[in-house]
Amino acid sequence: MTADAQLTPERDAAEIDGGARLRTVDWLGQACLSLALATCAWGVGYLYFAVPGRMVSGQSAQHFSGAQMTLARGNGGIAGTQIVVQSTDATGIAIVSLETPMLPAAGDYRRIRWRFSGVYPGIELTTLWRTDSAPGKIATAPLALIGEGAEVLLTPGERGWSGRIGGIALTIRGTLQQPLVIDSVSLSPMDAADVLADRMYDWLAFRPWNGMSINAVFGGPLEQSIWLPAAAAIIALTAIGFCAVWRRRGKAVSIAQFPLTVLAIVALMWLTLDARWLWGRLQQTEATAATFSGKSERDKHLVDLDGYVYAFAEQVRARLPTYPTRVYVSADDQYFGARMTFHLFPHNAYVDHGSGKLPPSALCKPGDYIVVFRRKNVHYDLDKKLLSWDDQPPVNADLLLAHLGNAMFKLK
Repeated sequence: MTADAQLTPERDAAEIDGGARLRTVDWLGQACLSLALATCAWGVGYLYFAVPGRMVSGQSAQHFSGAQMTLARGNGGIAGTQIVVQSTDATGIAIVSLETPMLPAAGDYRRIRWRFSGVYPGIELTTLWRTDSAPGKIATAPLALIGEGAEVLLTPGERGWSGRIGGIALTIRGTLQQPLVIDSVSLSPMDAADVLADRMYDWLAFRPWNGMSINAVFGGPLEQSIWLPAAAAIIALTAIGFCAVWRRRGKAVSIAQFPLTVLAIVALMWLTLDARWLWGRLQQTEATAATFSGKSERDKHLVDLDGYVYAFAEQVRARLPTYPTRVYVSADDQYFGARMTFHLFPHNAYVDHGSGKLPPSALCKPGDYIVVFRRKNVHYDLDKKLLSWDDQPPVNADLLLAHLGNAMFKLK
């Protein structure tokens, strides 16, 4: 045995440590490689079916802020970079228009997306445009609501979507319960870059806290084509399948290390979702601090999600006696009904949490108070001072407060 061939304790330990590092790199590198391949494979497959036209259009998306728009009908005005529609006109219509550069429609731009906030169900939204292919004519298309606005996807020649676009507009029909705040409008070719940008925006853009946020962040509006956790699960399963195939062909880690590769894939995707969740919570913390920090208790209530409920409850309490009295609260939405009763304590406020309905009129007594908040099937005859609900016999009542369809009554 030569001197080079002799093993020393130091050399033996170094070789063992080097082999352990090599094996770690093997299964961890295999996990990362399989995840990258699975992501690319599913990404290409998704784009093949999701892109409505050419993969590369040669045109870039056009974005216009609300400050560039004009309110042609209705009431409102410019506020910073936004345009605010306070209300529709006497005919129930508001129109916001925008002059655009001459943009090629057919084959180049396929989507019009308006970003705004403040729309409730019952409002009809339509987009309009004019082109040089049909001078003097206005083309229209209904808009589909999305998480933060509305959009329409058009194909060449559909509804007059041809030639070059010289202007677009938004028509609002109905009664606005609150101002409609328009942030921007965009025209996109919807090629691969736009579709990927939409998915990244859905998954990574800040979304305010909701009832599910404490446990998970699903990412994006309900209308999106695929949720981030679902995409992560599909990619992880595909990556594990790749590793299983490679191991059977002898091109991957050993069978003893295969469970480590699987665990690494699952852990990496889990950490990705957790990182997204933590980032969203950090953004929510900053938004919450900006909303509530430095305000009084009353002002905090007023800027909260149920601020109008609190403001209305303030007006109700001001009309109630100083001693505790019985108040029946009714609301179609269980959340608003429950919050209203909470804000009316220490009065003996009652709401039916199951249905939000009022009790039979025969069970109500003179001196009781009734508060209805966003509630249907409640009628009051102002001349006769008769209150009725849900086909119950009418009762005598005084109207003490009314605002935006919400009201407070005292039974006689």
